[in-house]
Amino acid sequence: MLDNIMRKLHQFMHGRYGGDSLQRLIIVVHLTLLVVNLFMRSWIIFILLFILSGILIWRTLSRNISARSHENAVYLSLTRGIRRFFRLHFRKFRDRKTHVYRKCPKCKAEIRLPARPFPGAPRRKGVFKITCPKCKSGLSLKI
Repeated sequence: MLDNIMRKLHQFMHGRYGGDSLQRLIIVVHLTLLVVNLFMRSWIIFILLFILSGILIWRTLSRNISARSHENAVYLSLTRGIRRFFRLHFRKFRDRKTHVYRKCPKCKAEIRLPARPFPGAPRRKGVFKITCPKCKSGLSLKI
């Protein structure tokens, strides 16, 4: 029974766009507005929720894959800097025990340096000579 339903759903969705990063943003905005609407009870928010629901369904079931892909590409290009900022800070937090991040003074690129030669070893300290992978300049960085 469940296999039959899944097969029919798969057949229905064949050739349709599905989901992407832009739709995840719309879902987050939709859920946020739902929570706000629980406390504020506004017709404007209700109408926005209705419109966002329609956009989500329309984008998911659309057969114009090239247009939906282009919309997603525009969204990704507009948010590239914000996503890069958060990705870098997430990595810095994740690697805080094993690596040190420093900026190259010439090209301002973030350089990831190992703080420990191997797990369990004491942290390295001092001045290290390295080559920047982006601008290939030799520099000395203090850890």
